Amino acid sequence: MCTNSAQTEPEVEMREAARSAAASQWALIAGLLVVVLGVASVPLANAVLYTPQRAVLAYLDALGDADAGRARGYLQAPDAANPSALSDAALEGAAALPAQARITSAQVEGASTRVSASYVLGSKPHETTFEVIRTRPVWGLYSRWAIRIEQWPTLDLDVSGASAVDVGSATVAAEGGAPAVLFPVSYGIGFNEKYLRAQTKRVDVVSADDAARAALKPQPTEELRKRVDEIVRSQLDECAKQPTLMPAGCAFGYETNNDVLGKPQWTVVKYPKIELQSEGDELRVVPTTVGLRLTARMRDAVTAYISQTQEPVSAPLGASVRVVGDDVTVEQDTGESLGGS
Repeated sequence: MCTNSAQTEPEVEMREAARSAAASQWALIAGLLVVVLGVASVPLANAVLYTPQRAVLAYLDALGDADAGRARGYLQAPDAANPSALSDAALEGAAALPAQARITSAQVEGASTRVSASYVLGSKPHETTFEVIRTRPVWGLYSRWAIRIEQWPTLDLDVSGASAVDVGSATVAAEGGAPAVLFPVSYGIGFNEKYLRAQTKRVDVVSADDAARAALKPQPTEELRKRVDEIVRSQLDECAKQPTLMPAGCAFGYETNNDVLGKPQWTVVKYPKIELQSEGDELRVVPTTVGLRLTARMRDAVTAYISQTQEPVSAPLGASVRVVGDDVTVEQDTGESLGGS
């Protein structure tokens, strides 16, 4: 019994080894078959799934989802000088994003393909042509395409007086140069600061060649009116401290042929009512008046009679207003003689 058992063990081991070798061969054959079938499917996948047209549609779809990072992944573009508006926030607050996109034509031109796509921004139809180029393939097999732009489209912001501008929901520094933006997108541009605000303006950027200009007319806020009122009152008080008939740099004065004895004294008896208005690119105080009283001891030039005089003076007042961030400057109009005898 022991001899027969010893003789059968090698036979069992040989049979197991044969079965294992056969299984390995079948696994290798199956693996090779998968690879062969996979490689054979590459041309079909490249012809159907990985195409310039698909790249354009994927880019427009990313814009429609307000996904700036994903959209930029489909672009081959230079570094943007001011990338502050290349963000999800700029797209999330956009006036309109592309929708209902479809390919209208695709034409191969040398190493690139010009793909035209139609879409809707809000309720307005548009069509844009993209230059699409082949880039490094995925795993060395599947085609990859990118939309090439030579330069970013930009927003030329004319926003005198504002330190920052809202592009969609993104805040962009007004002095940072023209911000680069993604396209095609309809952007809402405006600002609402402490002293100035501007109504949102819609700007459509539909191609890489666009340099869209947004000129926003600043409107004064109630906070600015109050601040200008404070400044004007302070300026008038300082002017009234000057012991002269014609205070330097002030909007009022008094002319007379009589001799003034001693130092005249000014008193502001009625401060002007301050209202602001925009005149072109300039903010101005709406013309108003200031009421003053001049107290002086004078000698009449003809009779030599000396009297203590109190003269009421009503002076027109106008001024220009300049706002830089939180700094407000008021420059009163001067140069007129505002009273006399």
